[in-house]
Amino acid sequence: MEYELYVDVLFLSEVCGSFLALYLLSAMAGWPFKPLRAAAAASFAGIWTCFVTVFPVFPLPLELALTVAGIGSAMTAFTFCLKGFRAILKADFLLAGACAFMAGAMTFLKQFFYLPDSWAAVSLGAFSWGAGLLLGIWRERTGRGKARLLVRLYYKGNMREFRALCDSGNRLFEPVTGKPVSVISYVDCRGFCESVASLLFIPYRAVGTESGVLPGIVFEKMEIFTGERQFEITKPVVAVVKAPLSENGDFTMLLPEALISS
Repeated sequence: MEYELYVDVLFLSEVCGSFLALYLLSAMAGWPFKPLRAAAAASFAGIWTCFVTVFPVFPLPLELALTVAGIGSAMTAFTFCLKGFRAILKADFLLAGACAFMAGAMTFLKQFFYLPDSWAAVSLGAFSWGAGLLLGIWRERTGRGKARLLVRLYYKGNMREFRALCDSGNRLFEPVTGKPVSVISYVDCRGFCESVASLLFIPYRAVGTESGVLPGIVFEKMEIFTGERQFEITKPVVAVVKAPLSENGDFTMLLPEALISS
């Protein structure tokens, strides 16, 4: 049997499907979605699909293993900056779940609404986007105020760990650079950064109460650990307050949401 293969159509459909699957994965795992990295990873998957379709040089079991364990792992690790076997393995399972969801939704749309392939694909995109959006909203509302993140600050060769609360109410920004500002207590500066070469002054305004300025320190770098993900911020700005941030010591840093979602 002979048939015509349009490689450009195959590539485009694979890129769109992989992009949607990565978007659903980000919503399922609660990881920030980075469209440019996801598009690059999806394009890589599209190239692989076109290659194995035009040049079927691998046995089917080996091709499936390379696609799932190789290409899938590379896609998730690149898109979400994952490190470590367990993190990538978790992402692979979530990616498989996202693909299964999309396949089921596609079958449902075609069989119950009798949609042609083109309209079914468009409907699948809208359906997947809506499902990911609702899942992200649900995760944000249920997890708001509960997550505690490990944060490491580095200053003049010293390092100290903090237990950070991601605070949606923290709208502090450094007025010159516009960088979001984290907050720590002076108590936690002792023996770490008590003497500094220079200070910044961060203006603040509490709702309905007072306003003023807070002293701020520019650290060498900050490492933030969010579950399986880890990312680094160079020269973060951190404001220092006199009183402890938490009465029971549940957290020692207020982290602005802008740092996590950036």
